[in-house]
Amino acid sequence: MAITKEAEKLISQLENSPEGRKHGRDARAYAVDNWKIHTGEWEKPDGWKDPYAKLDKTAKAKPKTTKTKAKK
Repeated sequence: MAITKEAEKLISQLENSPEGRKHGRDARAYAVDNWKIHTGEWEKPDGWKDPYAKLDKTAKAKPKTTKTKAKK
């Protein structure tokens, strides 16, 4: 199964997160393994917390716009 650009962004975010950094040079493998569990390719182990649930929500959120006040 090919990984889409959106999925690649999420994988990179997890890889560079503090949780991913704990795994050192295996951070990429950790992120991809979690992605496969998240998408249902692999079976979910007991006690597994989905790290992509939080990243997914932030990626889909609309950017906040700031309203500037007119100067008098």
